[in-house]
Amino acid sequence: MHCRSSIELLMCCIEDVHRHNVCILYHQSVIFALILPLLHVTGMQVAEVQTSDGLKIAGMIRAGIKKVLGCGNGDAHLAQQNEAIANAGVANAEAFLPVAYILGLRVAPDYRRLGIGAALVLKMEAWCKKNGAMYTYIATEKDNEASVKLFTEKLGYSKFRTPAILVQPVYASYKKAKSGVKIVELPVDKAEALYRDIFRDREFFPSDVDAIIKSKLHRGTWIAVWKDEVKHVKGEKKQVVSITDSDSSDEEESPIALSSSWAVLSIWKCHEIFKLQVKGAPLHTRLAVTAARLLGKLLRKLGTIPTPPNVFKPFGLELLYGLHCHGDRGGELVSELCWFAHNLAKKEGCAVLATEMGSCDPMRSWVPHWQSLSCDEDLWCIKHLCPSSTPEEGKDWCSSASPSSLFVDPRDF
Repeated sequence: MHCRSSIELLMCCIEDVHRHNVCILYHQSVIFALILPLLHVTGMQVAEVQTSDGLKIAGMIRAGIKKVLGCGNGDAHLAQQNEAIANAGVANAEAFLPVAYILGLRVAPDYRRLGIGAALVLKMEAWCKKNGAMYTYIATEKDNEASVKLFTEKLGYSKFRTPAILVQPVYASYKKAKSGVKIVELPVDKAEALYRDIFRDREFFPSDVDAIIKSKLHRGTWIAVWKDEVKHVKGEKKQVVSITDSDSSDEEESPIALSSSWAVLSIWKCHEIFKLQVKGAPLHTRLAVTAARLLGKLLRKLGTIPTPPNVFKPFGLELLYGLHCHGDRGGELVSELCWFAHNLAKKEGCAVLATEMGSCDPMRSWVPHWQSLSCDEDLWCIKHLCPSSTPEEGKDWCSSASPSSLFVDPRDF
């Protein structure tokens, strides 16, 4: 049994992560080193315990600070601010709030029930506040009673949002695309401009979306339109953005105006920073999955057969984010983009696609997923780090009504 007085909380910087991350974090040092530096400010907290064999890690926590749109930020002048950001690269528009996302709270089994988790969170909150964060938020499983009680009852967090995590396995065969759909990859500058326009009032939309799109983990942004609605334009601007038709018969590529119905999504390469694996499954489950996979391979000439991936060995995941659709037929294009992403994931050898969106997001029904693998209600909790200050009327984010949709930052996943 370890006493609380023997535990020392040590603040370490990014350069020290590898040294402190060997014992209990299952190679998450790689995740930390790649993801958190993409945020404005990053930090890590480590709890060390003095033993007869020297210092040992008892627990750790990580956090990153960024600026996002909060509640009450859908003002009329916000579009102008986002236009200024897109044109001038301004990262500190007034509409964005500095928030800290706390993740990676881990306590070694031998040191649990000693208050280490709470101490780590409190120390990290102090660091976040010192570095300018107004709010902190965390994501946990709704059924994880210990975690929910820790944050809501002991640490003063409020239950905030309940987004849905939708998971789609990658099948043994490719999904054939509809002949009437055209899918085009957007250049980085056009993807950023489009996202700043369509998400200009979307909760949790980050001010540094350009850093996400330019990241090595960003695989690309694709837009889908109906071929029968495509309009080629010369010397004029149409709607939000124009895309390029590489199939044009003209000697030069021809710009295409967005049609009345269109959809867009981006892909984040999670498989380059971590792998997943299911362990401890009963024998009958393993046999059933193996049989289903064999059947899918035998029948794949008949089409795309829904087959479960082999999740009993390490497998990769790709995350879909920045999903948006417009027009009466936009939902169908979301589905086509998801299947397009499915085929790309298969080429990369990934076994799973995932996305996270608002629980009431109207696009949810158009995103292919297996209900048995998905989570209807993930739980986000939030805390105001400056409770003494009185928030403006209608802008108390902690108690604001949940919007139908929100922007999920892939760096938080």
